Amino acid sequence: MRHDRPSDTAKFVLNGVYWTSHHSRLRSEVPSGLAGDAVEMIRCLEWPERISGSWLQRRMLLWKAGLLQAISIPGIYLHQMLRKRFIESTVRNEVLSSVSQMVVFGAGFDTLSLRVAADHPGITVIEVDHPATQAVKIAAVKRFDLSTKRCVFVQSDIEEDGITGALAGCPDYDPDAATLFVAEGLTMYLSERRVRDLLRFVSGGSSDSRILFTYMEETPSGRWDFAEQRLLATKWLAFRNERFTWGSSPDLIPGLLADCGLELMAHRTTEDLRFELLEEQNRGARLAHGENVVLAGSERTTA
Repeated sequence: MRHDRPSDTAKFVLNGVYWTSHHSRLRSEVPSGLAGDAVEMIRCLEWPERISGSWLQRRMLLWKAGLLQAISIPGIYLHQMLRKRFIESTVRNEVLSSVSQMVVFGAGFDTLSLRVAADHPGITVIEVDHPATQAVKIAAVKRFDLSTKRCVFVQSDIEEDGITGALAGCPDYDPDAATLFVAEGLTMYLSERRVRDLLRFVSGGSSDSRILFTYMEETPSGRWDFAEQRLLATKWLAFRNERFTWGSSPDLIPGLLADCGLELMAHRTTEDLRFELLEEQNRGARLAHGENVVLAGSERTTA
């Protein structure tokens, strides 16, 4: 990833939120509050005149977003919405009541942390992200007065700075507090060493801490790509220096967690999310496969 501009993948995900939230059938699958926030984020990027312009300009933006999905990873937008819905539901319904702090790594232009901070002012919420990407997000927060409450922004390149380096200089971070860590769409860009550092960091903190993260499954070719991924998408990710560099498999995840002092609490594949979350009329919709979601906790608590 280049240091002088926001993540292209983060922009792509934002395109997906906008496209799905305007789809006649799939708009109901977008997490509550996310669609409106996505519009504000888009206004701070390179196409502000399109989002607030004529009907034709807005339709062109939707057409472009749909085309990008079709030529890169068919079904990726809906997969991302289900991924986000599962993470948000788990955060709000299963974890927040037992923690006093939430740390989100690599949030991109997602606004879960902002919405949690607004709804739960007693919880300290910290976002750690790439400086160029986070700068755009902070600009959107200031420009459109998105509520931050106790949301603290920390700029860091996690692969270079490491997990402890990212949080060491943050006075709001309490290493002894029960914490929920979220790493959505991040581990595929890290080395295995950094992934293990992250998991050990979680297990070394409070026994009540948890981590929600996603990971890529290995494809038959020995790469960590979506099963539906087009060659164009693979070349584009490599050109932008945002190619996937790490992955695992459902069979290996429990062992990886155990090596790092954690225990598996929940695991969802794309097909699990299809039948668990999709509304009945959308059950047959196309979904990208290859990225799974994990909830893990300290063995001291889950044992």
